[in-house]
Amino acid sequence: MSDPADKPDGELPSTVRDEQKVLDRVLESLRARIRRADRRDYDAELITLRDQLAEARLEDAPPLIAQMERLQAVAARRQEVPDVTIDARSPYFAHLRLKEEGRVRDVCLGRGTYLDPEHGVRVVDWRNAPVSRIYYRYQEGEAYEESFGDRQVDGEVLVRRDVTIVDGQLMRIGASEATYVRGKQGWRALPRRATMLAGGQGTAVLPNQQHGVLGAGMGEEGLGRRDRFLPEIAALLDPKQFEAISRPAAGVVVIQGGAGSGKTTIGLHRIAYLAYQAPKRFTPDRVIVVVPSKALASYTSRVLPSLDVPHVPVVTLSEWQRDARIRALPSLPTRVTDETPLAAVKLKKHPGLLAALERKVDELAASVDAELRQVCETAPPNVARPILAAWDVLAPSALSARAAGVRKWMHGTLPLPVGAPPPASGPRIAIDHTLVRLQRRTKDVVSMWADLLTDRTILDAIAAAPTPNGLSPLGRADVEEAHRWCTRRCEAVLHALGMGDEEKKRPEEAAPDRERAELRDERRDAFDEEGEPPPSGRTSGDEGGRVLDVDAEVPRGRRRPSVDDDLRPAYRDDDDESRGHDDDASRPKVGIDNRPVDEDEELGPALDAEDDAIFLRLHQRLRGPLRGKGKTLVQYEHAFIDEVQDCASIDLKVLVECVHVLNGERSMTLAGDVAQRLTLDVGLGEFAPALEALGLPHVEVEPLQIGYRSTRQVLELAREVLGPLAPEVPPIATRDGAPIERHRFHDQGTAAAFLAAVLRELFARESMASVALITRYAWQADVYWDVLSQSEVPNLRRVRVQDFPFKPGVDLTDVRQVKGLEWDYVVLLDVNAQSYPAEDDARHLLHIAATRAAHQLWLVATGEPSPIVGGWDE
Repeated sequence: MSDPADKPDGELPSTVRDEQKVLDRVLESLRARIRRADRRDYDAELITLRDQLAEARLEDAPPLIAQMERLQAVAARRQEVPDVTIDARSPYFAHLRLKEEGRVRDVCLGRGTYLDPEHGVRVVDWRNAPVSRIYYRYQEGEAYEESFGDRQVDGEVLVRRDVTIVDGQLMRIGASEATYVRGKQGWRALPRRATMLAGGQGTAVLPNQQHGVLGAGMGEEGLGRRDRFLPEIAALLDPKQFEAISRPAAGVVVIQGGAGSGKTTIGLHRIAYLAYQAPKRFTPDRVIVVVPSKALASYTSRVLPSLDVPHVPVVTLSEWQRDARIRALPSLPTRVTDETPLAAVKLKKHPGLLAALERKVDELAASVDAELRQVCETAPPNVARPILAAWDVLAPSALSARAAGVRKWMHGTLPLPVGAPPPASGPRIAIDHTLVRLQRRTKDVVSMWADLLTDRTILDAIAAAPTPNGLSPLGRADVEEAHRWCTRRCEAVLHALGMGDEEKKRPEEAAPDRERAELRDERRDAFDEEGEPPPSGRTSGDEGGRVLDVDAEVPRGRRRPSVDDDLRPAYRDDDDESRGHDDDASRPKVGIDNRPVDEDEELGPALDAEDDAIFLRLHQRLRGPLRGKGKTLVQYEHAFIDEVQDCASIDLKVLVECVHVLNGERSMTLAGDVAQRLTLDVGLGEFAPALEALGLPHVEVEPLQIGYRSTRQVLELAREVLGPLAPEVPPIATRDGAPIERHRFHDQGTAAAFLAAVLRELFARESMASVALITRYAWQADVYWDVLSQSEVPNLRRVRVQDFPFKPGVDLTDVRQVKGLEWDYVVLLDVNAQSYPAEDDARHLLHIAATRAAHQLWLVATGEPSPIVGGWDE
């Protein structure tokens, strides 16, 4: 069908004339119903009351007058709100003309029910009227057979159209032969391609379509592999970029680029390159890929085997942190709350919190160092000097591990390059007792966590400090709310771990208990001296062995239990006698801020998801490296972190410390795009200053400008959506595609009905197509699901928690589920002003959603369109 010219109202197509007649009939019926709103009964009652008032006694007059006033108010209200359940400004959104047993009738679908058989008006609620199934299941010209209760109905769909009515005026008609739109110049028929999804089947790359490009090389040494490796990537990068990515010792490589520019592909190929160059070092169990979502993890894990690097773990950041925290601190509550307020999330992910944590540990380290040196001053020089030398050798180690390492050296179980033998046990006993006390003190991860999050001075200082560019500031109101939340949450956790008992005791009661516990520990024999001297501890830092894994398991012969075995985690109460005092229950409960805690307000023992990174960083600083299964060190030779812009500084710091240092460098790949941030409340902000603050020297690849996923039209719209946040240099598209179509509807029901017909038609032509219907909020997707799931849309899936199957079909989901993925066709739903206002976070989310499209993109508005997207009136 050729594109028709605009048609003035005097030359309306028959379809438009027909629909206008239906609308006129409905509106006239509604007006008549309003005119017929029965006021005669009210008038008669008012006249009766007036007559009664004339004859009533004086004392009966006030109640009669009051009754007349109430009746007048009711009559006026009934005139304003007649007994009609549909909105005359938009009474319906779809029109059916059905032929049953030789009788033809018109049925309209709306958001309410209104019946006027006298005028042939039938408007039914699409949500519960059985006849609505005919609209969603059958096309124009098809025969239908449906069961409505006990009645079998057979007939034919003569007309099936969706309509848009605004302020009582017909604006759009979707018919089988064309789509008609009323514009400023009158009615016009849209070209067929504007209302079709077509031609994109197989454009989006699914995981099972990925193929590796690594060659086997020539001979055992792989000679010639430089020319055979990465031909696809090498063709897309300039020599400087390729050199940075393919260097065996490239250190930390940062890859920036827009959506679909190949960041993830390059990161995965770099893993393949490193594994190919140094297979003994970069084994699958010593490489990790960290992604933000389960969907992207599933996608990536299917791609890596095709690059000849199978079995590389691909994990989400949150799952990795949770597993590591549970292994490191098993006594903490495992339940994680989902009610954390945004203010607490902003605080715990703020770069200033990481800086405050590091300062607090440094202050503790200085205090511990001063205390040990003060005790050593009272000992003979031949005793103190070698002990302090051992203490200094272990300075790069974690605090608790440092104290434990010195004690192990003193008892002959850990060789250290001190230059003198350990002192005899007699003269060193006071120092030994001090080290036991310091080890217990520096092992208390939970108390420091609670102190950090409830110290108002620290929190106020974080809020007062400048906020890194690209992050929303942490205001005083945020600090107030976060402090209130953290205080109660920390109290609940400490109470569950039995740590609150000592604080609740009166000082004169608590002191003897502490003294008994310390004296009992000090009386125990610290180490077994019968076994063979162990080998040196393994290193967890650089190859020079400066940072020793002093907690490494050492083979030994028969041994007695040692003090270290009995040193329970510091947040457990070691004094069993101090537990279970009955009189504690009678005392009012107070929080760690000394405020009363009401029983009704007590929080259960649960953590915030954001606590995991804080605990892990504190563990690294206080206790030492993280450990995995079998107590092996969590240590990687290479880490690839995708979508790094959504990582907080503390998240990245924990991961960095888990990467092995070789020749002063860590091997890491960081990929991200600041334009695709899911939220402005957490993240790195600008990459360069954030990485500099973390002490990460890096090689930054020039931003990737070429977009390989999306068409020119999609990339242009995605840039338009960003507005002032768009990068200075626009992306370069590799191909043209279908124009971006904008569709406006009055409500979601109309939009869903339109999409159902379009999708059925699409899959009749392209059975292997992949389609994403993306809303901003999950509840909006549920609304569309209610309609589309009854409309026989092929392979329709409601994806709620990123469980994408990566198969042909229709995935209905919200924008927070789709990061890093792509589909042939993408339809963005409810692109309204309420969902996507002119705010930075809305711009980022709409940009992410739009750039999921590989072939064709549609925008659907069901109200006032979003102001960050133009072209709605064209």
